[in-house]
Amino acid sequence: PACVLHDLIMEYLQQSKDCQQLNKNLIDGYRKYCDGKWSTYPQRDHYYFQYLIHHAIKAKDDTTIQEIMTDFKWMNVKLRIDNTIYHLRMDMDKTINYFTSKNNEIWKDYQQLVQLLQKHESRLPIKSIDLLQVLLTIDVSFNWIKERALELAKENDGYWKITKIFDKKNKRTVEPFRSKKIGNTNNDWCVAVSNPSYGGLRIIGTQNNREEKCQIVIMDYETSMKVHQITTKDIYNVAISPNGRILGFKVGHYHNAQPIFDFYRNNGQIVLCQGRWEICNIDNKEEIYFMENNSCRLQDQDFDYLKFCPVIHDNVIILAISVRKQVKVWKIVKNEIHLMSKQSFDYDIESIEWIDNGRQIMLWTKMYECDENGVPQDRNEWNNKCQIQIWDWQLLDRQKSFSVPAYIIQRGNQYLPTININEGSLLSAVYYINRNDECLVLRYKSLCGLLMLKNDDNVIQNSLHPFPSFLGHINDANISSNQQLISVTTEGEDVYVLKLVNNQLQSYIKLQRLHSLHHSFFIPESNRLLLYYKNQQLYEYDVQADSLPWKILKNDGKDDEDDDDDDSDDVDYVDCSYAYISNNPVGAHLIKKDWTYYLSVLSLQHQFDHPLDQIYDQCYIFDDVQFAIVIRITDQMNVVITQVSQTYSNQQFNIEYIFHVSSIRPHLYHQSIDV
Repeated sequence: PACVLHDLIMEYLQQSKDCQQLNKNLIDGYRKYCDGKWSTYPQRDHYYFQYLIHHAIKAKDDTTIQEIMTDFKWMNVKLRIDNTIYHLRMDMDKTINYFTSKNNEIWKDYQQLVQLLQKHESRLPIKSIDLLQVLLTIDVSFNWIKERALELAKENDGYWKITKIFDKKNKRTVEPFRSKKIGNTNNDWCVAVSNPSYGGLRIIGTQNNREEKCQIVIMDYETSMKVHQITTKDIYNVAISPNGRILGFKVGHYHNAQPIFDFYRNNGQIVLCQGRWEICNIDNKEEIYFMENNSCRLQDQDFDYLKFCPVIHDNVIILAISVRKQVKVWKIVKNEIHLMSKQSFDYDIESIEWIDNGRQIMLWTKMYECDENGVPQDRNEWNNKCQIQIWDWQLLDRQKSFSVPAYIIQRGNQYLPTININEGSLLSAVYYINRNDECLVLRYKSLCGLLMLKNDDNVIQNSLHPFPSFLGHINDANISSNQQLISVTTEGEDVYVLKLVNNQLQSYIKLQRLHSLHHSFFIPESNRLLLYYKNQQLYEYDVQADSLPWKILKNDGKDDEDDDDDDSDDVDYVDCSYAYISNNPVGAHLIKKDWTYYLSVLSLQHQFDHPLDQIYDQCYIFDDVQFAIVIRITDQMNVVITQVSQTYSNQQFNIEYIFHVSSIRPHLYHQSIDV
């Protein structure tokens, strides 16, 4: 049973002079009913779990607020009922604001808990969550959170897995502060976000791509709640409008069970893919159709590439490329998409992007006929040039044009054009920066650098400033909306952020990499960088904060701490697993150190590090099983499983000794595994 009160009655009741006492009476009633065990209150009363903190704050009952905010069992029930971390985070934010206004330093404890849950949100199985177990395993230091979780664990029967990691921060890497889970399988590699300047941030991705239950999923980024979902078939790419109200997805065909082209891993270069783009209005859940001659639906759609303008003008604008040689600009009017302008080119368009906050577009082409690898079809007669063009998208009128070599070679400190294809380095990506002076970021096969634009035939050798040498080969790059930050992904999948000052690289930070990477991108109109991993977890990094450990770059391309002895201790933790072997806790960590991957297996008494011969993504150990499993995902999306036991890669070694610990199983809430 339920009753609904008129707004006037609600307003009258809220005007009571004794509002604080009324709220306190309600809290006292709740306490009496559950005997102060807040998690035992009937779960069918959703109002209780939704507004308990609200009424405790209105009652100014500091003792009760602190009891609830340290009752992880109550939080566990609330998370399961809400099916999202969002409402709990709002309760904690209200608590933080309340104690901050009273100058009570306890707010810092709750801020620590908020940051911990927000960082690991993607790993929280909300529907079946055991928050105590989560806090005992993901916390990286023995603080009040771990201590309180241990106290609550002692009250329950059974055993708990507990991890205690050395409380040593890697000063050379920046940790993420938020994570989300989107996707279920390794085939879920497509993800995009809207522009938060137009309201709430939305994210679009796939679930179970290339499987029977394949879906397009749109989520609210803050709440992680589904806004809309569409059941479809094999998805090749996704896109979302800046206001998050219109989505696009390409239903593609696959060759030998693999996507014809991995869009993100190749940094936007366009490759022909048979398929069809579908555009849908999320609000009214209706499909929007491309129109031909403004009267009938376009039947033969031949778009190789499609992207929404990052800002909204009078209408939502779509940029598309047909058969690699024609650019088309469309606008959405109600439930129809009409052609605004188009322009054809003599050579294949290698890449096209919105620039200048959606006011212009940049595209580039090779000035010669080539195969799919960029190699000239006629090696005897070809023009070693690429043309980079800046266009006004409304009129498709060319504003500027630059030429750079398709192949270059390094001779000493100079970078010279070359027609020697075997020794030369091929241009693979171009990025445009126009803040103070114009410059380009050119990514060749073996190097990446800044090119200051000048009226000079020898522009490359005179003005190309290579990125720092310690980065090695760069596989991908992204430019922030304000053009002050450049994120780069190296060949080893490490991610760095470079700060650009007066068109010169000034400093850098390295991000903590948590898994094998799909791709990375900036949230529009922000300095928040998203890394999407192959385990379908999306991590957010705030890369603008001055408190970050920025390292100054020297003129020789090195940083100011290259000689720091502590560098040798830097370890990236990729994955971990825990089990009981002969009734004793054992942990396995997959780590990366000095470009080498190791499987570190440890118990309460021993530790053994075994070097691995390749990059791996996951590790597993199981109860009473005398070997470990490591898994890697290849570029072809194949899963390779390797058993690490007495024999590995034809080399004999023995790790069984690490399991020979005490035969008496300890109470784990008094023990910890140091990893």
